Amino acid sequence: MISGAPLRRLLVERDMTLTLLSQVTGIEERTLSLITNGRSITKSNLDKICSTLQCQPCDVIEYIKDDDCITLPHWEFIH
Repeated sequence: MISGAPLRRLLVERDMTLTLLSQVTGIEERTLSLITNGRSITKSNLDKICSTLQCQPCDVIEYIKDDDCITLPHWEFIH
């Protein structure tokens, strides 16, 4: 599962609101709210956020392993 918690934390650290981020990036506030709640994010929006906040994608979203996730078996690779 993808989480938008890092973006929420980053905004708190920088004392920035979704409204201000929306104004600066041109991304609708509703879209930013969806991102912070773990909904989908486009590469274009991720790029705008990272460019504006001078951060990396891992500062905006993170992967959290879901218990329902299917894990493939470990394969040994022969070199």
